[in-house]
Amino acid sequence: MEPIRTLSHNKIQWGLERGLISAGNILRSLEINKNNFSYEELNYKIRNDLKTLNFEVIPTDTLIIKDKNVPGFIDLKESDRKKGGIIKLNKQFPKNFLREIIYHEYAHVKDDRLPIHTTDQTVPNHKATFDRFYMEYIEFLADMIAYTLMMPPEKIKSDLSENTYDINAILKIYNNIEISSVLQWIALINPFPCHFMSIVIEKDKDGIPISRIIYDNSYYDHQLDPRPFDIHAALDNKDSAVAVSLKTKNSVQRGSLVNGIEYYCYAYYESNVPEVVIHNILPSLTSGHYDRLIVIGWAKSVYDAIHSIPDIHKKH
Repeated sequence: MEPIRTLSHNKIQWGLERGLISAGNILRSLEINKNNFSYEELNYKIRNDLKTLNFEVIPTDTLIIKDKNVPGFIDLKESDRKKGGIIKLNKQFPKNFLREIIYHEYAHVKDDRLPIHTTDQTVPNHKATFDRFYMEYIEFLADMIAYTLMMPPEKIKSDLSENTYDINAILKIYNNIEISSVLQWIALINPFPCHFMSIVIEKDKDGIPISRIIYDNSYYDHQLDPRPFDIHAALDNKDSAVAVSLKTKNSVQRGSLVNGIEYYCYAYYESNVPEVVIHNILPSLTSGHYDRLIVIGWAKSVYDAIHSIPDIHKKH
């Protein structure tokens, strides 16, 4: 999904609403109880549904589309998706990443209001699929549907409450999904003002850091447009979660003072992230060696208030 800081509040809320409607329709078509299903059941039924719809899922050693190494692509047999096709998955990407891609492409297949790029000539506004702005909206919607299926908002909100926002516990529950995707989704759907950051550390061939690229630094209060979070102030505080994680190359959770405001943050350091994953979001980078730091946090006053809510209890 694109960085939160690039999204508007209206686009986020519209996407969440649209994702819930489309995911609900999908679950009904699969005869799955939307209030009680497992990832295993959903994954099994999606795979079977794709076969019924004459779509094959085929891993490939590489997948180059318009000179870019992409994680997945749908190749229709004809101009109409009703004839079926092939969902190609690029084996160079990690398994967790490809699981998300299957859900993303499945959203395209099931929701006929989402064009399958320029090959699906039967959808309304087919010519508009050549427009970059339009296609960004389409891909955003497919992501929202996929995330809603993988991490149902009401379920993940319940998981957060039951675990008093212990993000380590949440990542154990959703351990088949990329950490960055889980944390970004929490930042979008949890009801409390939250910040989310993603930093790519570019390294030389000997593993020495040569640059830091801020992919996302957003603060979203779920009422106004997301605004930039002052990541530089966080980095300047050597005791902040961000600074400590970068220094130690370990994942940490701790209080962080940023511009006079105390936050409670979870920082996850990922070493040797596959080149294809980074180039998928930052294609201009060329070193081929990367680490990544993903951070989520709340103002300490908010985080403390979360723990004082009567119906929130830790799991024992």
